[in-house]
Amino acid sequence: MLCSKKKITVVKGKIELLLDENMDFLSYFSFGEIMRETGEDDFVEHKDVICISIESVNSDSFDSKHCQGTRFARNYSGEANTTSFSKKFLHLNFGLKIKKNSDKNYVFFVTKNYLRFIKYKIENIYPLGIHLFDVLQIETIKLGNIAIYGSAFLNSKSKEASLIVAPPGVGKTYTLLNLAKQENVEIISEETSYVNMVNNAGSLIPTQNTFLNDRKNKGSAMNLISFLFARKIKKRLEGTLKQINFATSETVLKRIYILENSKNDLIKRLEHSEENFKRLLTIQRFTSSYFNNQLLRAFSRFSELNLEQILQREEAILRNLYTNVELYSVCASRVEKFPELIRQIDAQT
Repeated sequence: MLCSKKKITVVKGKIELLLDENMDFLSYFSFGEIMRETGEDDFVEHKDVICISIESVNSDSFDSKHCQGTRFARNYSGEANTTSFSKKFLHLNFGLKIKKNSDKNYVFFVTKNYLRFIKYKIENIYPLGIHLFDVLQIETIKLGNIAIYGSAFLNSKSKEASLIVAPPGVGKTYTLLNLAKQENVEIISEETSYVNMVNNAGSLIPTQNTFLNDRKNKGSAMNLISFLFARKIKKRLEGTLKQINFATSETVLKRIYILENSKNDLIKRLEHSEENFKRLLTIQRFTSSYFNNQLLRAFSRFSELNLEQILQREEAILRNLYTNVELYSVCASRVEKFPELIRQIDAQT
């Protein structure tokens, strides 16, 4: 496959997206969150890079041209390495197809109506970004790496990297940005952290971010991001961003902080027990939706994709990472306390 497209780097040297020139925006995508356009380039399949090409197609012609093969559910049909979702709502046709060209190369065909109305959450139409993230997460796991739902930072003095994990809304981004006000702290990733597993140790690769990089992006993609994220948060960050440094190189992960709302303010190191591992795994499973992604479940019926196997492999990779890091529980009565507690440990290094 060779075609001229707009190339966007998600994780440098690991993940790229190629957008159809007619694609006016890309829906919410959480593999590092926002993607920075890196210019136009012809697609060339590289050994270590997972690539997804996204092409916009006409809604009216989607049924006849794209929904081929066996129809096994109301909205799904498929054949070898291909599956399609097609739905009609009022006078609108919504369509999305996944086609696998190779282990590291997928094509998403998506209708203009799907893109246009997805932000209004009509019925059960998934945001395009959910499917994108899930496919990339699966291929990442196949490579022996993992994307963890968490923020990461580097202590530039000690050269030690840490990961902050918590369910949505607990305070990961707030904690990260407050830690980053210190001169010796550099941000590695804000929302989803890409972990490269080398020699049984995890190495964090700096990724693109949403809030932190949106000032460097222009165009309708950012209009969509503005729609999805609270403007108050963005305004609050404007002054903070000027003080922030970003890590540029891969760094070995030293410790993981698990944030938890509590009546007490306390940070403590946890033992490497099965119970504590399950806490980490539960947070990861809560946000990794690919096992319940209906389009991917449909796709697995017509390809060699085994979602149960992928889920087991993810657990094995996370367990391997878990045994090689320090684990801390951070309990706080207010979100402002999280960075204060973490500094107690980080300052000791």
